[in-house]
Amino acid sequence: MRRVLIVDDEVFYASFVAKIFGKRRWLPMVCLSMEEALKVINTMHLDLVITDIFMPGIGGIKGIELIKLQVPDIPVIAISGGWDTLGPDEAVRAAVHIGADGGLAKPIKPDELASLLNVLGLGGTEFGKPDWPQTPNETTDWDIVFDSPGNGLSAWISEARSFDLLKISALNIVTQLFQNARKDEDASEHMERLVGAIKRGNQDNPAETKKVILGQLNEIKTAFIEEDARFIAERNQERASERKAIRSSAEQDTAVPSPMKKYALAAGAAVLVLAAILMFTLSGEDDPKPATKVTKSKKSEKSKKPPAQKAKANVEKVEGAKSNPPAPMMKMPLKQQKSRGNRPYKRLWGQ
Repeated sequence: MRRVLIVDDEVFYASFVAKIFGKRRWLPMVCLSMEEALKVINTMHLDLVITDIFMPGIGGIKGIELIKLQVPDIPVIAISGGWDTLGPDEAVRAAVHIGADGGLAKPIKPDELASLLNVLGLGGTEFGKPDWPQTPNETTDWDIVFDSPGNGLSAWISEARSFDLLKISALNIVTQLFQNARKDEDASEHMERLVGAIKRGNQDNPAETKKVILGQLNEIKTAFIEEDARFIAERNQERASERKAIRSSAEQDTAVPSPMKKYALAAGAAVLVLAAILMFTLSGEDDPKPATKVTKSKKSEKSKKPPAQKAKANVEKVEGAKSNPPAPMMKMPLKQQKSRGNRPYKRLWGQ
C-alpha cells in the first residue's frame, strides 16, 4: 500500500485530497504545517509528498527545498490556489523550478492527478504486495507491521487528524491486511465491525471512534499471530513426518533387499564361480610342469629294481671286467715327456 503525506493548513482541503488518494487505495497522512511535516518525514515510509505552497510559517517553497535535502528520493508535488496577484500556475511553476517534481493548481482534478502520478511512475490503483518485515520462521512480523513507531498501522491511525482521514485509513488498512495476508479468516466480519464503528462515530469528536478502531486492529494482529503459530507448528510436523518417512524407507532398503536385488546378487555369485572355474582350467593347460613331474615320477618308478636284482647286476659287471681286462697303460716316450715339461701324463686305455 502506497503512502502519501499531505501538507496543508486547511483541514477541509487536506481531507478532500486524502479522499482522492483513498479511492486510489493509498494510505494518506495529513500534517497541518510544514514544521510538523519536517519533524516526521524522516521517520515515515512515504511514497509521495503533496504540499500546499502558501502556508503560515515555513511555506511550501522553502519547505520543498528542505524536504529535498532530507529525503531527496521522495517525489514532491506542489499544489496551490494562487496568492494575491500570483496565479496558481505561476506559483506551481516556481515550485517546480526550485525542486518540486510536479505541480497542480487547486482545486485538484482526479484525472490531472492520475496523469501526473503516471509520469512519476506511481500510477495504478492496485494495492500491490507490501514489503512487510519477516520473522526467522519466514512469516510476517505483525508486531512491527502494527506497532512500529511512525510507520506502524496502529500509529498511522493514531495520527489521523480528522474523522475523514480516520475512516479512509482504517478502511484501506483492513482491506489491505486481508487482501495480502495469507489468512483463513473471513475479512467480512472485521469489515462489518469497522463500518459499524465508523457509522457510530462522531464527526466532531473522532477520539472514541479511533479507540474502537485501534482495539479492532489489535484483535486482528492477535488473530494473525495465532494463525501464523498454527501454520508454523503444522509445517514443522509435516517436515518431521517427511524426514521420518525417508529414514524408514532407507532402513527398509538396507534390511530387506528387493527381489531385483536378490536376483542381481545371485547372478553376480554365479558369474564369480564360472570365472574361477575358467581360470583354473586355463592355468592347468598352460603349465607343463605338473605333467613333467608325473612322467619323471613314473620313470623313476620303472627304474627302481628289487635289491636282489641289483646285486646280481653288480656281480655280472665284475665278472665281465675279469674276462675282458682293460688294455695295459703305455708309457709315453721320453721325448714326449720332455716336450710336455715333465707334466704328468694321462693314463690311456686301449691305445
